[in-house]
Formats: sequence, structure tokens, C-alpha cells
Amino acid sequence: MVVPQLPEAEDAQEPLPRSSPLQPQAATAAASVFEHQIGGHPGTVLALPNGLLAKVCAQPEIDFYTAVFASSRPDLVSFRALMPRFAGTGPTPSSSAGEGKVAAVSRTIHLENILEPYTNASAADIKIGTRLYGYDASPEKRRHMEQQAAETTSLATGLRICGMKVHDPASNTFLTHGKPFGRNLTAETLHHGIRTFLSRPSTGEMIPQPAIRALHAELHRVYDVLKSAAVRLWGASLLVVYEWADGAESGRVDVKIIDFAHSVVVDAEEGGDEGAVFGVGNLLTIVGDLLEGHNTENANGILAEIV
Repeated sequence: MVVPQLPEAEDAQEPLPRSSPLQPQAATAAASVFEHQIGGHPGTVLALPNGLLAKVCAQPEIDFYTAVFASSRPDLVSFRALMPRFAGTGPTPSSSAGEGKVAAVSRTIHLENILEPYTNASAADIKIGTRLYGYDASPEKRRHMEQQAAETTSLATGLRICGMKVHDPASNTFLTHGKPFGRNLTAETLHHGIRTFLSRPSTGEMIPQPAIRALHAELHRVYDVLKSAAVRLWGASLLVVYEWADGAESGRVDVKIIDFAHSVVVDAEEGGDEGAVFGVGNLLTIVGDLLEGHNTENANGILAEIV
């Protein structure tokens, strides 16, 4: 399969490899709510004046980023190339009261803004895995999350669309869908949700085939890394981003893993997270079917069989 070479973002100030951490950042006095947040709790991702993002989070997510980016273990070195680059931690930036501002309440992690190179990015937050709770979940929380997985597409497919924003070149507007969109899909209709993300809102036509081919290649890269990365990604998501003009042979596609509030590093011999691998494999199958011009019509058809 021939995949077009995607241009790298021009980043003269950040010549580091994609798997390297960013340089530690000084605490910033003020920040605004990041207006392009797709999933997660509203208002918990902040835009810093220095171009980075500050995500309000609990200690387990800080611990996960710190452990992965400090490790020399080969599987974790490969895995961190799938994460936003990490620039350390700080307090939640304080700001004056007002619309779009957040007061200091907690700790933050400072991260690369994956959307920064884009002009009109289409982006989706897709939760991966069949288990959505961490080691510290109470019995009540565990039962709730198991029920949620069973009642949505998470348990059957390892995938659930949490939100999307799709650019429409014809009107220069965005179609947005929140959590209810993904929760109303079934294993049989999940491919329709993915197709919606990969279509032009005003016409319903699929984005250019080279874009879908590039996305398929990116997903395969993620799949290959996850098979051996000894991490547990309970409740984590794929952030899928693209920008591709109609008729163009080149554009930009990024796939990153985000949201590590319940994620942990495990011993290398324990291998990859089977639920996450299952989900990404199913997404590969769906995108592959769309690339070939046909949709999967039943739940059995979307079970991943990646060679």
C-alpha cells in the first residue's frame, strides 16, 4: 500500500524527536479555556500563552506521563511517540474572573498542542478499550463503568466515540457531535459514526482517499506499538486529527493517545493492553472497509482480524 508522505510541522523551536519530552516550562500567570477541546470534562484543558496546553488532572495522570517519559525501556520509548509531548507540571494557571477563564484549583500537566499546526482541523475523541476503570475504582464505580461499557459500543468493539468536530470546506463551518452521538451508536452502526467523521458535512461525500489511506497507516502504527507496550490504558482515548483539501494528494493526519487518568505502567513481560489493541484493531478494520468503498454491516464484521 502506497501512502503519501505527510509534511512535518514547521517547528524551528522544537527540533526534538516526536518521542522526546519538551523542555520544562515556567509557571504561567494566566490561561484561557482551550476552545478546541473535543472530549473530557469541559474547561479542564487550558491554552497557555506560550503555545502549550495545560490540562487539569489528578496525580495518577501526572505519574503516568512522568514514568513513561523518564523511562529507557524500549516499549515505553516507542509508546511515548504516541502521546502528546510532555513539558512537566505546574499549578493550574490563575486568571482574572471572566468568560473563558479558569481560576487556580489544582495541578496541571503541560503538553504539546497537537492541533497547533492545523488551520481547520477535523478532530475526534474515540475512547479505546473494553475496561474503563482503574485499580483504584470503588465497587460501585466499577459496576457503573462495566454497565456503561456494556450499554455502549465499548464492550463489544473496544471503541466509543466521545465527540467530534468536522470541518466543512464548502461553508467554512464545523459540524460537532458530543457524547450522546457516540452513546447512541451500536456495534452494528459504529461504522456510520466513523464515516460521519470522515465525510464532508454539507455533501456527505468521503474525504479524499489519500487522507483515509494516510489515516489507516497511522492507525496501523499505533496498533503495532500497542501490541508490545506494557501499559494499561483504562479510559484512554485516541485523538484523531486531519486536514485535507479535496483533490489533494497530501495533507496532514495525526493520531495520538490521550487521557491517562486511569492508566498505569506494568512489567514489560505483561505485554500490551488487550482491550486497547482490540479497539484500535477494530478501528483499523472499519477505516480499511471505508477505504475499500464498502461498510461493515454487522457486529461480527467489525471484529478485528489484523494480519
